[in-house]
Amino acid sequence: MIRYGHVLGLSFLVVAQVMAAPKKELIDVGGKQLQVCRSTEQYIRVRQFLGEVQDSGLNSTQQHQIAETLSANCDGAADRFTSSFQLLKELGVFIPAALKLATKMSAFDSEQVELFRRLLASSYLLETLNMPFQTALDLAMIVAEGSQGRASVAWKDFSGFVSYCLDKKWNLPKTVCAGVGAELIQQSHLFKDGWLSDFRRLQGVLSRKPFGLSVQQRLEMTISILKFGPTSAKNFEAAYNYATKKARPVMDTKTAVAFALSMSEKSLRPDE
Repeated sequence: MIRYGHVLGLSFLVVAQVMAAPKKELIDVGGKQLQVCRSTEQYIRVRQFLGEVQDSGLNSTQQHQIAETLSANCDGAADRFTSSFQLLKELGVFIPAALKLATKMSAFDSEQVELFRRLLASSYLLETLNMPFQTALDLAMIVAEGSQGRASVAWKDFSGFVSYCLDKKWNLPKTVCAGVGAELIQQSHLFKDGWLSDFRRLQGVLSRKPFGLSVQQRLEMTISILKFGPTSAKNFEAAYNYATKKARPVMDTKTAVAFALSMSEKSLRPDE
């Protein structure tokens, strides 16, 4: 899938290009907001682009199928597809694989595509974290996809967590820190300003002596707590402190942790 070659020789245009997100045109239909799409324009632009890609191996029918699929991703889909494909091609991804990934990324919003570009084209994963190219490519896709329209927050969370993970001297490989960060990114959309401060709060609690948790166990528990949203860390800490200090009778550590986890799981509920 990947051609390992010169990654840093990217053209300035591909690295520095920042797509201007098209302004969404919304209409209200029965109380539901629907986006107005210029689907034919997206189809034509993608179809023309595919016709100019050398060595794509696509026949006319396949070009039509890809363009028709992308046209459903509304305004900006053609830009997201072409810019993603050009970046992937410059990075050395073989054309068939680049077409497949770029097609998937056409459904992202512009911030997600830019986050993907930032992770790879800036060499953050490749150089700072010394990742093999395939690993970096896979992780960039996971982080961008998991950001769910909160790409700027996701980048702050991800890069901040990796720095925290490495600075703490947990003796974890850089790839493990990045992998945990990518898993935590799946929760970024739940937090208005990101989950990094809540992560640090939980590390302060879970590293207390009574817990007796290894680094891996603390990280696993943190992930399980943060998936319940912006009040989950505070609920966990408050419940644990209550259980071990004010409850009558005071709970032992195991019971207190179970109680605190139960309270954190109640941090989100459907709006009835």
